[in-house]
Amino acid sequence: MDKKLDDIRKKKEELLKKMLKMPNDVLHLKNYQELSNVINQYPNKIVIIDCSAVWCGPCKWFSPIFEQLQKEFKMDFIFTKVDVDEARDIAVNFGIRAVPTTLFIKGGNIIKKVEGAMKYEQMKPILLQIKA
Repeated sequence: MDKKLDDIRKKKEELLKKMLKMPNDVLHLKNYQELSNVINQYPNKIVIIDCSAVWCGPCKWFSPIFEQLQKEFKMDFIFTKVDVDEARDIAVNFGIRAVPTTLFIKGGNIIKKVEGAMKYEQMKPILLQIKA
């Protein structure tokens, strides 16, 4: 019985440590080095990048949806935002040709790329599928 309780305590402690390490908000990245730091800091997590621009109307429309998804899935993914005009090295490295573009990165590699602004009802199933 004590062994089972110890195992449960250890699992809860590990979960709490992970929760404390996860970002509470969307991270705003300014260059590829900052992205690399995030990827290295969370090697087992998928980093989701909202590639946008301040002048982009659809980007402004999509931004609150991205933030809503972050609040819902913040324990599962690392959510980041990039202004492609500011972080040109990220845009060039991942071949961003349209904004908004949402990238799903694991270990520095794109595992999914979604171009265009999507509704919450369209994005949530994508996150659920990738999470599984």
